[in-house]
Amino acid sequence: MFFANLGLFEFLALFGSVSAVTVALYLLSRARKRHSVSTLRFWAAAAESAKQQHRRRIDQPWSLLLQLLSVLLLLLAIAQPRIGKRDDGSRDHVLLLDTSAWTGARLAQGNWLREIQIQALRWVRALPVQDRVMVVRVDSTPAPATRFESGRRVIEEAIRRSHPGAGAFVLDEALEFAANAQRLNAKRLGEVVYTGSGRITTRAAALPAGLPKNLRVLPVVKHPVNVGITRVNMRRSAADSQIWEGVMAVRNYTNSPRAVSFAGALGGSPAVSGTLNIAAAAESVANFEFRSRAAGWFDLRLGVNDDLALDNRLTIELPALKTARVIVYSDEPALFRPLLAADPRVEASYSPRSAYSPEAPADLVILDRMGAVAAPKTNAIWVRPAPGGAIGVKPAPGELTITDWPAQHPLSAGLRTKDLRLSGAETFTLADGDVAIAESAAGPLIAARGGQPKAVFLGFHPFQSAMRFELVTPLLFGNVVHWMVPEVFRQWDIQALTIGAVQVALPAGADPKAVRVSSDGAAPVPYTIDGSEVRLFSAEPATVRVLAGSSEQVVSMSLPRISETAWDPPASVRRDLRGLGASTALPRETWPWLAALGLLGLLADWFLFGRQRPWKFWARARAPEIRLRRAS
Repeated sequence: MFFANLGLFEFLALFGSVSAVTVALYLLSRARKRHSVSTLRFWAAAAESAKQQHRRRIDQPWSLLLQLLSVLLLLLAIAQPRIGKRDDGSRDHVLLLDTSAWTGARLAQGNWLREIQIQALRWVRALPVQDRVMVVRVDSTPAPATRFESGRRVIEEAIRRSHPGAGAFVLDEALEFAANAQRLNAKRLGEVVYTGSGRITTRAAALPAGLPKNLRVLPVVKHPVNVGITRVNMRRSAADSQIWEGVMAVRNYTNSPRAVSFAGALGGSPAVSGTLNIAAAAESVANFEFRSRAAGWFDLRLGVNDDLALDNRLTIELPALKTARVIVYSDEPALFRPLLAADPRVEASYSPRSAYSPEAPADLVILDRMGAVAAPKTNAIWVRPAPGGAIGVKPAPGELTITDWPAQHPLSAGLRTKDLRLSGAETFTLADGDVAIAESAAGPLIAARGGQPKAVFLGFHPFQSAMRFELVTPLLFGNVVHWMVPEVFRQWDIQALTIGAVQVALPAGADPKAVRVSSDGAAPVPYTIDGSEVRLFSAEPATVRVLAGSSEQVVSMSLPRISETAWDPPASVRRDLRGLGASTALPRETWPWLAALGLLGLLADWFLFGRQRPWKFWARARAPEIRLRRAS
């Protein structure tokens, strides 16, 4: 017999301490005496005789013995004495249970994971009963399902509750995790057992030279048929913003060529369709496009009936084409129509100057040669504003020439035209916060005012001067609208990728310090920004938004990561259940019986000796009783 939890000296010290306290409480119990006095003059003597007297004998020895025996039994239960020889031959094993995306493949009965679980249960039941096992589910990352556990019920329950994931089995990470777990927690080194599909990632395929000596492989060899989507990229066309352009990559995991049809629907309405011819164990790309201004869910499906349905369908949320609402207050609207009608993202309406209202419901208003009127409550372009209005105006006689675009401002981006002569122009007196966009010898010809709302002032009419024939005119108006309503011109790049590690390239010229990364799910997705690249990782499906300047990239990590390589371990690796060792009789545990007897002893003491005073169960204290007798 031996103690599993406490040493002999620890047990004796605890029992001695508790026993001493119990005996002391019994010796300190007070005698209970009744005194009757006739008058108050006898009160002092009666009180003195009622003082506590320490006793040198125990009036309830059987109660004390019953309590000491109960304490002894409870301490023995804590120490966990075991009958038999202490077992020093048990080993600690790590079971790497494959729960990658491949294990969800359909078989004749259930899925591939069911066969893997059966193989794992056979190995567990063949182990010596004294051995301990840690169950580790391996998907994108190793995740322990149990600690080193000897209870077979707990181990088998962890195996049965496993379910297929969406990641790929990375063998090197799984083996490293198992080695660390055994080094830190194992009492005696056992085996590292892998049971799974035998499909690993390409990065881990170069491992056979470094396999551990205690590795045992129990593969469940199957040959499922699968063709699946590996990535999709969608963005609006640069030539026509109403058109979505898409690229889809489809991989054939079988050893024979396949012809696969595909179809896409937006909001339930058919949008695209086509057919892909894919060579054996290869990948093919399909390009498609469709026209849509509205937001909706784009559902892309492959027309196959293979064994793994997880990668045959993809759903992406597409944003609506945002537009800028522009109101032009002019008595000559025909001057502005050609420019504003060129971009479908601009919805323009025209009103006479007499209908002007500062409360106009628009994103931008254009005020054509307006008098001194109240400034609008929204963004505005003032074309040749009258003196006394929102900015100081200085009419200039004769012609003025644009000499420079001095400001490092979004409005002057890409504008370099000089020596442009403008007749009948006017210059401005800048206030605090105003910025000169175009300069002449007489002063600023174009000025910008930030804040909310924003304003741009033109000291000339762009369509009644020499500028109407210059390329700078549409560029200038494009910069103005982009500066005032940036969300309309945001470039969307939507990617659907596999879960795990993902690299997202930033747009050219993007400032890494200004990049913002956010996730749509409840759990944040870890990321790092390395130069012109954002690196993400997620072991579960997630959607991440990367905002860099005017570009927003939506990365939907929703596709399963399918391992492409079938792993064939070296011949030196054990592949069956032989050589697991023989079981030895486990020491019998007695602590539940000891704990039950100890509690029964305390309960019996309470019923026999302490039922009338349960609040004095340990101390047995009895206070003196004094009564006064009224004199007749």
